Amino acid sequence: THFPPGFSSMLALIGLSGLDPLRGTRFINALLFGANTFLLGLIGWRMTKSQIAGIILALLFVFNASMFRVHTAAMSEPLYIFFSLSAFLIFSIYFKSFSSSRGSSSGVLRKWQDESWLIATGILTAFAYLTRYAGLALLVTFLATLILLHDTWKKRTTSVGIFLAGFI
Repeated sequence: THFPPGFSSMLALIGLSGLDPLRGTRFINALLFGANTFLLGLIGWRMTKSQIAGIILALLFVFNASMFRVHTAAMSEPLYIFFSLSAFLIFSIYFKSFSSSRGSSSGVLRKWQDESWLIATGILTAFAYLTRYAGLALLVTFLATLILLHDTWKKRTTSVGIFLAGFI
């Protein structure tokens, strides 16, 4: 009960498939190294609107010896980094879709699409928390951001409730 169940569950699934859990974890961590590099480059590109900045950020991640070492050991950090970066990416998509639909007359489908990004962020945050207990800080970060960036209390409480429903 000392460790969260996310990484242990992944090891158990690898073992159930017939593979050696240590080898399977190294393979998955190698895939996660590529996925985390891609996600970091994509987030950098979305933040700066510069492809060069995204590529440089991804290359800095690839050539960082500490990140490489973390991804070569059978530890939960690569999976946690993947879920955290994915949650940040989906959260940014939520705010972009929310701000673009703010001025338009949005129907039920558009509203559901906006809220589905928030639900997905909650689910990814829950997976990060189930992988490492440090994911609780990610939960608090997203809650504070939702409260600070929405302009009305109705939207704040609604979005916090939707996010927490996805997290739970």
